[in-house]
Amino acid sequence: MHFLFLTALKAEAKPIISTFNLCKNETNRIYSKNEFSVFITGVGEKKTIPRIHQLMNMDFKWDETIIINIGLAGGHPNTTSLGECYLIHKITKESNGDSYFPDILTDHDWGERSLITANKPITQISNDYPELVDMESAYIYHAMQKIIPSHRMIFIKIVSDHMDIINWREVNIENLIQNHIISIQDWISKNEWSSFKDRQIITKDELNVLHKGFAKIRCTIAQQHQLIDSIEKYKKLYNRLPNLSHYFEQKPKSKSERNQIIKKIKHELSA
Repeated sequence: MHFLFLTALKAEAKPIISTFNLCKNETNRIYSKNEFSVFITGVGEKKTIPRIHQLMNMDFKWDETIIINIGLAGGHPNTTSLGECYLIHKITKESNGDSYFPDILTDHDWGERSLITANKPITQISNDYPELVDMESAYIYHAMQKIIPSHRMIFIKIVSDHMDIINWREVNIENLIQNHIISIQDWISKNEWSSFKDRQIITKDELNVLHKGFAKIRCTIAQQHQLIDSIEKYKKLYNRLPNLSHYFEQKPKSKSERNQIIKKIKHELSA
């Protein structure tokens, strides 16, 4: 497997570059050696989206690549600890409410939290951000899901502040990442990662069929991801997709009718 780290800042990338002894490719700004690479996305929507699209057009063996977005995040003081490392199981884009669900299949010793990708830096504690907040993750997931399945996208966030930083120069970014780099290195050295290379829970053809059905009943993006997550779990158990075609035969006449259809699908998948 190939591990591609994505960081927003060069300072976040430096401990990774040093640990894995990576070298910079001057033509594409990728730092790499053997099965490890780092790409710096920049901060926020305007920088992240075009750089991720640039990355997606590069010549990678995407079916053998695991994406690891690692970086700092603001945390709510009631649910996170300063300097602590968390794995993200849900990402919400603040601008439109879309949610994404990385599928964490490998055992780990970290806590798991949800994260909101905000439109701007958050410098005041707010219950609108109950766990973690950053400015890149949702844009990375939204773009990369076209070529990388959810079980090969990992988001690791280290709490740099409790949404109260005024001067970022006072934050030792490299040290915060460095404190966890050994545990991250140990985690990705597990033998089980090798099985992810050929592992494809839902094929592209199956996804196309499902997306056509979702469009028919007018699912939101968040609802689609929730259903796909449940369908993946179903396929893991039974080695086949559930027959959902009868749910997609007619367009719902209202949101309420659509939500009832989705409720029935979820019930069937959990039965």
